[in-house]
Amino acid sequence: MTPIDLITRALRTAGVYGQNEIVSAPDLSDSFAVLNEMLDSWSTARLYAYQLQTDTLVATPGKQIYTMGTGGDFNVTRPTQVSSVVYTSAAVDYTLWPMDRKNFNDISIKSQPGIPAVFDYEPTFPLGRLYLWPIPADGGTLKVDSPQQLTQFATPTTDVKFPPGYQEAIRLSLAVALAQEFRMPVSNELSIRTGRALRRIRRLNFTTPTLDARPLQSEQFDINSGFFL
Repeated sequence: MTPIDLITRALRTAGVYGQNEIVSAPDLSDSFAVLNEMLDSWSTARLYAYQLQTDTLVATPGKQIYTMGTGGDFNVTRPTQVSSVVYTSAAVDYTLWPMDRKNFNDISIKSQPGIPAVFDYEPTFPLGRLYLWPIPADGGTLKVDSPQQLTQFATPTTDVKFPPGYQEAIRLSLAVALAQEFRMPVSNELSIRTGRALRRIRRLNFTTPTLDARPLQSEQFDINSGFFL
């Protein structure tokens, strides 16, 4: 399966081309751009990511902020969000609690050294910024889980494979996008089929929340007692 195959079928599904018509080079080029734009948009939605990727880095003692992205401390694809962070020190894993920017800013003594307990991730561009508190006092290992983004296609002839359910969802969604691109009406049947296909992959990627006994993010962390108040 190549992007050309997907595009050709999507254009026919949308009614832009007939069954035996050959897609012109300009329309193929435009459609390829639309396909990559759609995948880029999907990469911002957690329920379209079919797996998490784990990136590992040895922490630098005294360093609080770690950049994520091409050329950053984590030289990886810049994540749009971070699902979890684990800090390993002396063979012990410490799961960090997520904290939003406001509450992180409310920590009065940000230079406190120790074993990190909380993290805040800012998806700044071109490098995201991962904040830790307390600041690592040793060279422990950081393991960061983030949704793996859908890769855009390098060329229209790139051989591609998808997990079960994705090929239909991508083709039908592309058909809707191309119908709009070429000023064609989107049939009610196509809308219904596309909605069903998207719901199926969202259900596959949905994780049922488990009981979380951690404090709410609105609570304050007291550095003297070591507890959230």
